[in-house]
Amino acid sequence: MNIFEAFGKSFVPQKIRPHMRNYLLKAGVSTNPYQFFGILFIASMIISGLIYSVLSPFLQFDNSLAVLAAAFGTFAGVAFVLIAIIIAVIFFYLDMLIYSKTRQIERILPEYLQAVSTNVKSGLSFEYALWYAIKPKFGVLALEMHYLLKKVMTGYELSDALDSFAVKYNSPIIRRTFNLLGGEIESGGKISHIIDTVIKNLKNNQKMKAEMAASAITYIIFIGSIVIIISPVLFALSYNLLTFITSFIAKISASSAGIADAPFKIAAGAVDLGEFRIFSIFAVVLVAFLSSMIVSIIEKGTIRSGLKYIPIFVVFALISYGLFSFVLSKLFSGIVI
Repeated sequence: MNIFEAFGKSFVPQKIRPHMRNYLLKAGVSTNPYQFFGILFIASMIISGLIYSVLSPFLQFDNSLAVLAAAFGTFAGVAFVLIAIIIAVIFFYLDMLIYSKTRQIERILPEYLQAVSTNVKSGLSFEYALWYAIKPKFGVLALEMHYLLKKVMTGYELSDALDSFAVKYNSPIIRRTFNLLGGEIESGGKISHIIDTVIKNLKNNQKMKAEMAASAITYIIFIGSIVIIISPVLFALSYNLLTFITSFIAKISASSAGIADAPFKIAAGAVDLGEFRIFSIFAVVLVAFLSSMIVSIIEKGTIRSGLKYIPIFVVFALISYGLFSFVLSKLFSGIVI
């Protein structure tokens, strides 16, 4: 154990370590994370020191106690923020890995069980049927079943191993399937019939999900048109209209300022066009971001599966906004005030 690993391990409570280990194994990470935690803490302290050295000439205090408090606050605050951001990003990435693995297992599970059913019907026991059904094409599920059967070989009951795998991933499909298989083994029923029934239900479930996704295509097209066309057009039109009105009011204000006995005077507008441009871009990005989540919920039933839509929606929305802003600016520039 090196110094970084020992240092990082000291920051992780004993009660949290088994849960963290299981979480990392779900994501497919088998390496020890404590060394990374130690390096992260040392790096955050170094960065905090650099930031304090840059800010220290601008900090003026009357006594040494205030200087000490500022130094401690800078080191602790910056280090805490950096560590929190990095850990949040890492856990978000690991959570997406776990979600991706779960979806892969659900997708390939009927085909794997079909191979298991064939092996059982050929005369193999259920344990050996699981083993000989493992093929590289099953990917993540093959690795999981390989690990599960190794546990059985070291003394685990097969039903207990199936139950432990059922709760490993947050998936009702995986949980119900392996709980059913484990219960059938304990009851001594005809396992091949149960496997065939499970395969049929899984395939029907996948078919229904595909049909639901296809039926939602109209809503997806409508939301996509809002993101790529309607929202950029409205904000680009608002910006150019505001530019035109501001210029018009400024000219009227300049004209009325030269008339001493004018019954009323019009002041120039106080709207900052640059700030409105920033606001409109932010609004277009926000609409694209939220719309990608809505599309994900409609199509897949969960937000996490729609993260791939975020960059697509944002990029196309910004391109449309820039294009419509250019076209509308040319149209408005042709209007003589």
